[in-house]
Amino acid sequence: MSLRFEKLNLSIILFLFVFVGYGTIHATELVSASIFHWNDLHSMNMPQLVRKFENTVPDSVGGVHYLSGLLHEWRNSVPTSLTFDAGDEFTGGPISALSKGKKQADVLNLLKPDVIAVGNHEFDYGMDALKDFQSALDSSISLVSANLVYKDSQQPIFIQEKTFVRNGVVFAIIAFTLEDLASVVHPKHLDQVEIRAIIPIARNFVQRMESHADVLIAVTHQGLEQDIQLALNVPGFDLIVGGHSHSITTKDYLVNGTRIVQAGQYGRYLGRVDLKVDTVKNEVIQSMTTLVEIGPNRGLPVDSNLYKILIQHEKIVQDELGKVIGELKTDFIRKFDGESNVGNWVCESLQNYLGTDIGLYNSGGIRVDWLRGPIRKIDVWQLEPFGNSVVRISVSGSELKKMFEYRLQVSQDFIQCSGIQIQSEGNKILSLKVNDKECNDKQIYTIATNQYVAAQWKKYFGYPLDAKQIVDIGIPTKDVFIQRIEKEQVIHSSIHHWWVKK
Repeated sequence: MSLRFEKLNLSIILFLFVFVGYGTIHATELVSASIFHWNDLHSMNMPQLVRKFENTVPDSVGGVHYLSGLLHEWRNSVPTSLTFDAGDEFTGGPISALSKGKKQADVLNLLKPDVIAVGNHEFDYGMDALKDFQSALDSSISLVSANLVYKDSQQPIFIQEKTFVRNGVVFAIIAFTLEDLASVVHPKHLDQVEIRAIIPIARNFVQRMESHADVLIAVTHQGLEQDIQLALNVPGFDLIVGGHSHSITTKDYLVNGTRIVQAGQYGRYLGRVDLKVDTVKNEVIQSMTTLVEIGPNRGLPVDSNLYKILIQHEKIVQDELGKVIGELKTDFIRKFDGESNVGNWVCESLQNYLGTDIGLYNSGGIRVDWLRGPIRKIDVWQLEPFGNSVVRISVSGSELKKMFEYRLQVSQDFIQCSGIQIQSEGNKILSLKVNDKECNDKQIYTIATNQYVAAQWKKYFGYPLDAKQIVDIGIPTKDVFIQRIEKEQVIHSSIHHWWVKK
C-alpha cells in the first residue's frame, strides 16, 4: 500500500470520526428543561369558592397544598427544572395582614421557588416588614428585582439577577418590578426606594449574557401588556414569566421571538413551560406551555407537610377572625370598569360612618367577591386586606366637577361612589348632583374614602390635594365594615346606576 493511499485512508477515517462524532456529541447536547411558575398568590393559600357562571353551583379552586403536590410531581418527572414566583405574595389572605407577610415565608419555604420577583404588594407593610419576610425565606430562595435601588446610596435593594446551571444548561435570570410602582403603593412605604426604567437594564442584561447563557429569562411583575412591550423592545429573551395583571395565558403569546406566560391569581393555576435547549448554539429551539387549574376535585396529589402548615395558619386566623357576624343576601361581585354592588356598599358604609356628603373607593382596593351566605370577620379582612384607615376630604363644588371630568378620560380602576349622581355625554359632564341636589361650585362638600385614595389623589383625579383638605380619622376601613355588618346583621346591595353615560 502506497504512503499516499495510507494517508488517504487515514483522512477518510478521521473525517468520518469527526463528522459522526460531532453529530453524536451535538445530538446529546439537546437538553430538555422545564420552567414551573405562578404569580399573584396574595397569601390566598386555602381553596376558595367561586361561581364560574352566574347562578351556578360554586366550585372550589386553588389551594397551595394541591399546587405544591403537582409541583413536586412535575419536578420528579424531569431532570432539569427551575421554579419562578412572579410576585405579590402579600395582601389577600388574612394570615398576611396578621403577620405583616412574614408567615407567607412558611409556605414558600416548602414550595421552594428559585426566584421570586418583587411585586408591588410586597411593600404593603413597609420596608422593614419586607426585609423580615426576606430574612425568613430559605437561603435557596432569592427575592429579585433589577430596577429598584436605595435613593440615598444608589445601591441595589435586592439581588438583581441570578445564573443557574442545571444538567449542563446555563440559565440567566433577571427580575423586574413595575415602573409605575409609586402609583400603586402608599408613598410612605417607598420613601427609601428609587424605581429605574426597565428597558435599558434589560437590554444591557441581554447584551452581557446572550453569549454566556443558553436560556435568558425575565421574571416580571408589571402586567401582560408591559411584558409584550418588553419583548418588542428587547429581543433576546427566550421567556418572560409575568405577574401583576392576573392574566391567564391560555393562548400562545410569542412576541418577537419571546414566549410570554402568566398564571392568573390566588394559586388557581400552575404554569409550565417545557423547553428543548441546544447548549452548543446557546439557544432554545422548542418550547411548549401548559396551564393546569388547581383545586380539591381534580385528582391532584397533596403536599401533606404544607397542609399541616396551612392548618396552623388557619387556627391563628380562626381564633382571631372566625366569628360569624352577619348574613349576605346577594352575591357581592366586583367590577373594575364600572359600578358594582359591593362598591356601592363599601362607599355607603364609609359615607354613613363619617356623615359625609359622598363616599369614594378605588375598585382595586376591593380584593374579593363575596358569595351569599354567612359573613365572618375573616371575609371582611379578605375584602380589605390593606389596613388602610378612613379619611375625610373636603373639596369645593368646582373641584368636584373637575374630579369627574378627569375621570371621563381614565378607563382603569373605576372609582366607586355613593351620594352622587352624574349624567355625561362624550367628554362632557351634563349634570352632577350631590344627594339629589345640583352641585354648587362654591359649596364645600365632604368625602369619605380610604387612606390610599387620599395619598394617590392625583392619579385618580388629576390634581394634588392640599394637606389642609385631608383629615385621617385613624380608624381602619375594615373596622367600619365589620361594625355595619354587626349592626345590620343582614346585608345586601344593588346597582344604583349613579353614573349615566349617554
